[in-house]
Amino acid sequence: MHYVCVNYDAAALPVHRVARLTGKPGRQHLTKLPLRHGFIPWESIFMTLLRFVYLALAIVGVYPWLFFYRWFEQNGWSLSEMIDAWYVNNATTGLVWDLTIAAVALVVWIVFEAGRRRDWLGFLAIPAIFGIGVSCGLPLYLFLRSRPSVASL
Repeated sequence: MHYVCVNYDAAALPVHRVARLTGKPGRQHLTKLPLRHGFIPWESIFMTLLRFVYLALAIVGVYPWLFFYRWFEQNGWSLSEMIDAWYVNNATTGLVWDLTIAAVALVVWIVFEAGRRRDWLGFLAIPAIFGIGVSCGLPLYLFLRSRPSVASL
């Protein structure tokens, strides 16, 4: 059985190596094999495309602010009036609570996941969640979380 590892050199160019699990049971380790020519790293290509999708969704996630900006232009720049407008009927109240619970759950997940992984850059998504919205913060965190890490084979 072979395993593919993507190492990133100083210039952040991917170097694809193939490794094999060798050794006795309980003392197995990955043995480097020579670089494979003609090898297509489908997993790397998929993750790169997925990262672009996450980044595009994070950028598009700023779009709801257009509506907030228009509301502020029409009704003045009072945040308290905007919060009052969120609770004007049961439908908007339900949406506010839905997004609030989703935002809190996302922040809890980011704090524990980023802390466990020692991925401090993931904390940049928290201000995006509360400053812009869940529509930007969630794809931003997924973009930051899916970036390639240096593998040491």
